[in-house]
Amino acid sequence: FVKIIFSFALLQVAAHANYCNYDGCSGVPMGCCDDAALQYCNADSGQCTGACEGQWCDGSFSYCTWSTCDGVIRSTEWCNAGVANCEGVCGGMWCTNGGSDGTGPTAGTPIPAPLPAPTTPAPINPSAGSATTTRYWDCSGGACGCAYLPFGPGTDNEPSHCYSNAMFAAPAGNQHGAAFYGTAAVSQILFGYNTQWLGPGCGTCYKLTGTSNIPGTPTTTNTIVLKAANLCPPQNPACSGNRVHFDIAVPGFDVTQYSFAHVCPSRESNEDAGFSACESWMLNSQDPTQNCDCSAFNSPVLEAGCNNFLSLNWNNPSVQYESVECPFELERLNCWEENGNQYPFGVPEFCESNVDDSPTNPPVPNPTEAPVPAPTEAPVPAPTQAPVPAPTEAPVPAPTQAPVPAPTQAPVPAPTQAPVPAPTEAPVPAPTQAPVPAPTEAPVPAPTQAPVPAPTEAPVPAPTQAPVPAPTQAPVP
Repeated sequence: FVKIIFSFALLQVAAHANYCNYDGCSGVPMGCCDDAALQYCNADSGQCTGACEGQWCDGSFSYCTWSTCDGVIRSTEWCNAGVANCEGVCGGMWCTNGGSDGTGPTAGTPIPAPLPAPTTPAPINPSAGSATTTRYWDCSGGACGCAYLPFGPGTDNEPSHCYSNAMFAAPAGNQHGAAFYGTAAVSQILFGYNTQWLGPGCGTCYKLTGTSNIPGTPTTTNTIVLKAANLCPPQNPACSGNRVHFDIAVPGFDVTQYSFAHVCPSRESNEDAGFSACESWMLNSQDPTQNCDCSAFNSPVLEAGCNNFLSLNWNNPSVQYESVECPFELERLNCWEENGNQYPFGVPEFCESNVDDSPTNPPVPNPTEAPVPAPTEAPVPAPTQAPVPAPTEAPVPAPTQAPVPAPTQAPVPAPTQAPVPAPTEAPVPAPTQAPVPAPTEAPVPAPTQAPVPAPTEAPVPAPTQAPVPAPTQAPVP
């Protein structure tokens, strides 16, 4: 499934019980920014007092874990606040680490939290509130089936994330005021409990509003709308318990060293350079212009998704979120249900891309753009071989009721709709044998496209039977 960017993989706390703190060495390990940084800040004194700007403390401390009391901080600050939180909702084990005398980790000795801790977690409304964010793209397919089979039918165990999951520009003037649309892996509380596949939260859309947090860059607030397309597993501390977390799908930003399921080299080898192009962004350097090259992608969809996220200057900020109705552009993206409850055959349009390139209003051909065939190319049947259609199929009004329109008012029909007879080969029949069709059924061709026969070659019927128009207008076929 997925991982978080700042998941610095079970960093071991020193045996002599040092920890990072912002409350006068109160005995509670803390992180600088959010729970995603908790493990990083408690790894060593350099990281605590440097990037985390905390106080490196020496002494006994208590913490919550989900395995053994081995000194590894795996939980969140809320779970670490007290034994009730840890062993209650968090479902963990409360541990005490020894002081500077070198005492190793021991279990089962509760130490009161320095601040009063509620016996139950604060109520969380899954439809709105505050949340944490990270970014990922591991090519693993995901828990909502928003994927395709790069190796074809019969390889359901090797799906790959649809490129359409990448962030793309939202339409101007959209109802949410969003700059971008995209997808994310959501924490268990949003995805649905007791399942890791096709949870009830799949396909739900959320509006996130956050502020850029890159030092030295302009502070801007942006809104994006994300569709739940994957599960951020509870093994990730930021996604455990009742934590509301969005792991935003951003091609190129997966930190392969700490990823739970990074399979891009094997499933998307043609884009391998792109998928690792930004994994060290804001990690090995605090310069946002370093360690990211979105142009490494071959796919313009993936490259755009990489650049769109980068333009936000979001380095795992906290955001305000609310559940919203999915816009059409996200609703149509191919996931499990859209593919008929299976992986698709081939790559559907809105799996390969999240942009509709077809025009919204197909152009209507102009009559002047429909070429008229030369008279010699339109065979004319003999009068006895071309019976006049029955009135019920093509009713023809009397000549006195359907005057011939001026040439400028008669559009040139397509060749298959109104073949133009050769003037020299089509004598004018008597009105009783070949009544003049209605202008809309058989428009008269323009004079330049239908040459006027000489009067001696086109016999004119008696005036009392069929008045003949002036030669400069259009001979009546």
